[in-house]
Amino acid sequence: MPINLSKGQTINLSKEVNNGLKTVTVGLSWGAKVLHANPSKEEAKSFMQKFSSFFKGGSGEVVTESPKVPKMDIDSSVFLIKDTNQRLTTVYYGNLRAPGVRHAGDDLTGNDKKGASDNEEIYVDFEKIPPNVHKLFVVANVFSPMTGHFGWVPGSYIRIKDEKGNEIVRYELGADFKDKKGIVVAELYRDGNGDWNFRAIGKATSGNSMNKLENLCLQGDF
Repeated sequence: MPINLSKGQTINLSKEVNNGLKTVTVGLSWGAKVLHANPSKEEAKSFMQKFSSFFKGGSGEVVTESPKVPKMDIDSSVFLIKDTNQRLTTVYYGNLRAPGVRHAGDDLTGNDKKGASDNEEIYVDFEKIPPNVHKLFVVANVFSPMTGHFGWVPGSYIRIKDEKGNEIVRYELGADFKDKKGIVVAELYRDGNGDWNFRAIGKATSGNSMNKLENLCLQGDF
């Protein structure tokens, strides 16, 4: 059974799977997950107006015939942080690969699903992570529309799957991010024993600046 974490909780991934983990898939999902938010009548009306290209009549049926409604582009990225607390590089839609990390691509609408089962996926091979890299911060920011924010997608989550596609752990972001456009979602970090751990963070910013998200990660004030 997958483990559901709350904000601030940590799990040792290396100990959750027999013989440890060599590779994991980091899956991030948003968009249509608003269906499961159980909003009030007023919120539901607002959601249906914003996402009328996704849903029909409040029934939860997915539709594709309404191109006039703006889509929502949320970008996921990974900061590779060295043991000197400096960023080595960033993996994102414009730089899909780094040692041990690969991005599946950019979901431009919130409904394209670049990963096998999530909106965006990032593949991590722990054995290929450079030895001087000890943290991988997973962040997300709203690229468009300009009025969009994470309050629109309260069903967003991040999850970790093992080599066989089995879900190990999940962190649901919830509905606490109204007007927030950037989030430090979680981190994968290597501890003193060499084990890789996952920590749910959920630290948000009002802007979508990658520089601000990077500074949050380096400061570590979560």
